[in-house]
Amino acid sequence: MNSSARRETALFQVSVFLAKGNRFDYDSDGSAEKAEDVLDYLSTEVINSIQENQADFQALGVLHLNYVSEDNTSPGDTLQNNIIFEAQYQRG
Repeated sequence: MNSSARRETALFQVSVFLAKGNRFDYDSDGSAEKAEDVLDYLSTEVINSIQENQADFQALGVLHLNYVSEDNTSPGDTLQNNIIFEAQYQRG
């Protein structure tokens, strides 16, 4: 490791959008789930995919990539979930 390298931290956001009227059968039970449940399912898939692929991010120079928080909003006819992650990387 370079002695002049500094560890930096950056926050980034992944947003999931879904129209309020949309329904989707994500669990293959033959019944389409309501939009709020679909949004939760998709958000969980995003979080899990990022956390399970740490090696891919490390190959890009990211030391750690951690889930921080979520913020659900409902602007107009849209459901929105903002997922915040923290990335640590070396600079210098």
